[in-house]
Amino acid sequence: MPERSSIVTQYALLVGINFYPDTLRSLKGCVRDVQGMEEHLITRTGIDIRRLTASPTEPKSSRPAEDPEHLPTHDNVVSSLERIISHAVPGDLVYIHYSGHGTTIPPESEFLDCPNTSTGELALVLLQGTQGTNIKCLRGSELALRLGKMVEKQLIVTLVLDCCFSGSVIRDHDSVRFLPYDLLVDTAHPPAPWESLSSEIEAILSGVRSASMRQNWLVNPDGYCILAACGPTEEAKEIEVTGQYNGMLSYFLLRSFIKRGGVGGKQQRIYAYLCARFREKYPRQKPMLYGNKRLRFFEDASGGSDVTPIPVITIRNTSPKLQVGGAHGLCEGDQFILCTPGTAEDGSGAERGPVIAEVTNVGALLSDLKILDVESFPALSGLTAVARTRLSLRRFPIRLELHLACSAVWKAALEERASLDVQFIDDAEPGTSFSFYAAIIAKDVYEIRDEWNRAIPDLPASPYSLEENAAYVLDILEHLTRFKLAQSLTNTEPINDFRQSFDVRLVNTTTGTIRAPGCLRAQPFHPGCSHPECVMEAADNCVLELQVQNNENKLGHALHVHIYSLGSCWEIENLLQANHEAVPPRYSNQSPDYRQGTSGQWNKRIKMTVPEKLQRRGRRQCDDTIKVFLTIQQTSFTCLELPEIGELTERHGPAGSPKGVPDHLSEDWAALSFRVRTHVS
Repeated sequence: MPERSSIVTQYALLVGINFYPDTLRSLKGCVRDVQGMEEHLITRTGIDIRRLTASPTEPKSSRPAEDPEHLPTHDNVVSSLERIISHAVPGDLVYIHYSGHGTTIPPESEFLDCPNTSTGELALVLLQGTQGTNIKCLRGSELALRLGKMVEKQLIVTLVLDCCFSGSVIRDHDSVRFLPYDLLVDTAHPPAPWESLSSEIEAILSGVRSASMRQNWLVNPDGYCILAACGPTEEAKEIEVTGQYNGMLSYFLLRSFIKRGGVGGKQQRIYAYLCARFREKYPRQKPMLYGNKRLRFFEDASGGSDVTPIPVITIRNTSPKLQVGGAHGLCEGDQFILCTPGTAEDGSGAERGPVIAEVTNVGALLSDLKILDVESFPALSGLTAVARTRLSLRRFPIRLELHLACSAVWKAALEERASLDVQFIDDAEPGTSFSFYAAIIAKDVYEIRDEWNRAIPDLPASPYSLEENAAYVLDILEHLTRFKLAQSLTNTEPINDFRQSFDVRLVNTTTGTIRAPGCLRAQPFHPGCSHPECVMEAADNCVLELQVQNNENKLGHALHVHIYSLGSCWEIENLLQANHEAVPPRYSNQSPDYRQGTSGQWNKRIKMTVPEKLQRRGRRQCDDTIKVFLTIQQTSFTCLELPEIGELTERHGPAGSPKGVPDHLSEDWAALSFRVRTHVS
């Protein structure tokens, strides 16, 4: 049997293009990006690395310096992807890194025969020909097909795209990694028909949950994760550090690995670190995360907790700022553990133990932190924070009734739950309106009722004796209160100018029914009501379309859209499989290839189903809430996400105007709710 080191279980494809032919703008840092990554990967055992680069031999060279077999041509990149698909076996790790120019095929192109007529199609600008003296685009649909094949084969894939795809602004700076679409390139190299690609893509899609969405060219991304250098309306720039160039994404990604001591880590932590560093250095560029953020970066996905790290912005001579606020349910007095890339979420690994910070001033999307032990504060950039307390959960009091003689065990457990307001029935404050009523009936039986005193069905049984262990039921109660908090989040009076800048509605594509958000009797920002006329009725497998219109004109703001499904199994799921979508203002596209400009309209389809597990229990319908958050500046609502209540993860937390943040970033926000009832005929 061969040694473990001789068995290939990891594949890395690294593509960096500095040289572009003819009059196309070459870049400076792409080859260095992938060389740096290769230096960190090469020490791993069982890894197959293929590096494809194009370097100019001189400033005005007519061909790249590399041999043909090492050039990032379309043929070489596609054959490398197909080789991985052919050789890898289930469970193997795949890492694909692209540094170079991106482009967007405009909606009016005769070669764009696909559904993306509002945004065009994203593409990577590769070389073509044995000498690399021409270019050919690798379209998003082609890439998605091969990613889908990898996921179908149960490979764990990480894709890094250090380029930009936006055609919404003219890019004339040498450091921007974008090229305008060239019709002659598609004329010389016509793409495969969309119909032939889409049939293959559809064949590899996995099943949907009660509400599901897909990115325009991303197949169902449960098996892979994508880090992109910027959003679809932004530019990806190269930065110069000590006279050498890198892409911003590649540079800070490498810095995170250096701090950690090796390539890898949790995608959520890496992304939070990147957000903090980008916000500190160049806030106009915001990294994007697509796909399954619970996967690990080029590591085995097993083990570990699902705690959600939050970026912390540290600027000299100012207090640290947490990138969440009142829109996320933050409260003054909430405490967080600060983490560096080399420490765990509970602060272990830090030289002086966990560093605790407390929220002193809550903004809508950005809040101030005070370090409780200044001497232990790591004066570092790229910090992240993990919630230690969530005092806003105390808005949902719980009445507890014990039928067992175990009050000492439960009182001791509650002392560690500062976020929960749990009152024993004998000590309950008179007149309190409780959100939940919990009763411990026997050592293996408990019951929880809602605010209307209705029993909550299908709660998981405790694997522990409730006479000796209160943690499991308290985890359930914390889950329920977090769900209620997310459900209740609203900004009842957004600034009028912001309120007029958008329109949102939900359309049943089968019946043509249109629903406005909120309560029809009250106002559109109402978080929820019980009126039957405010519910969108949908048959099982019905497709709803969410329509968002940005009413701003050319010089106005882009709209950041976040969409969550609050499901009937008490789960909160990100329907975008991305941090957010950016909807540019109307008429903002200055590229001549987009003759009609942008409409400012963004549509996404959502398929509604009654989950099979509920149907097996005899349930013929389910109620979901589709929650839409709109912001002007980038933020993340990942901290709201929850698994199904039967899939409890580790409890979060332990038992117990500077340069980088410009003043002009508005903290305007809105939360819109749509109630949907799906039924099986």
